[in-house]
This record gives sequence, C-alpha cells and structure tokens, in this order.
Amino acid sequence: MILVKNRHPVASQNDRFIQVQLVAGRRADGRPRFIWWNFVSTRQDRIEQAKSDWKVARFDRVPGDVTKSIPLCPSRNLRQCAIQTGNQS
Repeated sequence: MILVKNRHPVASQNDRFIQVQLVAGRRADGRPRFIWWNFVSTRQDRIEQAKSDWKVARFDRVPGDVTKSIPLCPSRNLRQCAIQTGNQS
C-alpha cells in the first residue's frame, strides 16, 4: 500500500503484469489508521482481533476460491514472511 500526499508523482517499473487500484479522497474522519497485512482500522485492538479471527478461520471464504487459506504471518516483519512463503514482490 502506498499513501501519497500533496500530489507527489509515483512511478513503478515491473517486468510482470500487475493490477493497480487507485483510491483517492480525503480521510473520512481525520483519525490515523493502523495497517497490518490486509487489516486496516482506526483502533489497534481491532487489528489484534482481526489477527485472532484470521488464525481460527472466522473470515468468510471468497466465493469460488478453492485455494488453501494463507496463514497469518507470525512476524511483525511482513516482508520477511513474504520471502519465507515465496510471495516476494
């Protein structure tokens, strides 16, 4: 995830096909966001709850997705987890 402020240009080069989603606008309520892996919240305790819920598979499966669930990274270093699982980007 990239957060860009004040119209700073962003450039990327990649030799593989990538998909990009752009979301723009003002912050909904001005409060800071906590981001960890795929979880985003205005409260750190909700991030911790999401981690616990992911570990015990409380999230619904994506319809039509037959792949095995991705295990929660046990480390605070998410890049290290991506390298260990072969999902380095």
